[in-house]
Amino acid sequence: MKIVVIGVARSRTTVLIEKLRIAYPHLNCLYEYYTHGLKTNNSIINLSQSLVTKNNFIVKILSHNGLSSTNPQDFCLEQYDQLFLIERPDFFNQCCSLEFSGATNIWHRRRLSDSHEKILLQKFLLKKDIILFQAQSVAKYLEIKKYIIDNKLNYFLHDYNDFESVPKTIIAENNLNYSKIFKNYHLKNDVENLFFKYFSYSTCEYNSLAFNEDLNKIF
Repeated sequence: MKIVVIGVARSRTTVLIEKLRIAYPHLNCLYEYYTHGLKTNNSIINLSQSLVTKNNFIVKILSHNGLSSTNPQDFCLEQYDQLFLIERPDFFNQCCSLEFSGATNIWHRRRLSDSHEKILLQKFLLKKDIILFQAQSVAKYLEIKKYIIDNKLNYFLHDYNDFESVPKTIIAENNLNYSKIFKNYHLKNDVENLFFKYFSYSTCEYNSLAFNEDLNKIF
């Protein structure tokens, strides 16, 4: 059996994978196969084709892994027995999550220790570059999702909030209140209104260029 989990960074893809590992304990977990492979100058299509001959594994595809590829077909998605997609509806918080994790190196599966609590006394600034990167990642995710739908591949769709019941001691992000630690959190409504004007998870349509142009009016 082969299983793939697909999502945008900071959408709890890892949490979903760990739940699948419990359900399928006999499967090997490749986790960051694509992320690590791309760091060694492998191409998406070469990494994907190398999996075709393998079996009994779970692998994760973060949509930004595919930014160097113009064709979702390069992921060889037809090889998988099960495809799991996960989406996060609160785009601005997703951007804050990426900004915070990158700045502090506090990611999933890490408890907030006393030293981490001191970090929460700091103030952070969500940068426009992070928002643009996440928007680009969502666009790539929508391309992949559209490919899956158009080619009639069976898939399971999960929402980020499906996993809110995970104990707070496990997911560091559940302990955070971005409205208190981000200096420009007041831009949340403006950015999200703009995002949902140009991106649709339901229709897989997007207009990255128009989003980028209008974002310049906010930042």
